[in-house]
Amino acid sequence: MLKNTELKTFFCVIRYKFVRVTGYIIVFVIFSSFTRVETNMTITIKGITELKGNLMLAIFDKSQGFGADEYACDKKVIKVLQSNQEIKLSNLIEGKKYAIALYHDVNCNELLDKNILGMPLEKYGFSNDARGTFGPPSFETAAFFYNKGKRITITIK
Repeated sequence: MLKNTELKTFFCVIRYKFVRVTGYIIVFVIFSSFTRVETNMTITIKGITELKGNLMLAIFDKSQGFGADEYACDKKVIKVLQSNQEIKLSNLIEGKKYAIALYHDVNCNELLDKNILGMPLEKYGFSNDARGTFGPPSFETAAFFYNKGKRITITIK
């Protein structure tokens, strides 16, 4: 059985460790809130003629599978509200190469509708306003290096 003085010492040590750990947590939270860097990028989408449906946006960080949703590092669905729509992206890594592919899903079926020959019926676009001859452009043609506060414009056709 512990004596009264041993109990006091034991609880003193426990309280000291608790205060110390709590202090570290508070300092960490305060420090991390001051060091947060804003990493937003603004994309302006032009060429929207129908104010309905969604913009289906895919962000790629490598050439493998460029244009295929399953290879995108991030995807966004944005409701169309105006003819020049602005989109903010975050969590991009500064200095890294990215490319963006998007289309205007007018009928909200989450597919790029195509005709019998495989030609798109809905408007689409890529970063750098890149266009391919027969199919999508290459990743390299659409790619850009991200830097803090970057602004790009994509015109869908």
